Amino acid sequence: MKLPRDLSGSERARHRVVVPDHPAIRIGTLNSMLRAVAAHKGIDRGEILGQGR
Repeated sequence: MKLPRDLSGSERARHRVVVPDHPAIRIGTLNSMLRAVAAHKGIDRGEILGQGR
């Protein structure tokens, strides 16, 4: 899911992350979902993945 670029960080946080109901998710889609969750939580994407970056 692509968000409009003209939204501020707080406005983007109001959007929900849509998880596709597919047997396989493309890498770019997964990366986008992880970035959105990390931004919402205020942490790095690596922390979500357990890499502790």
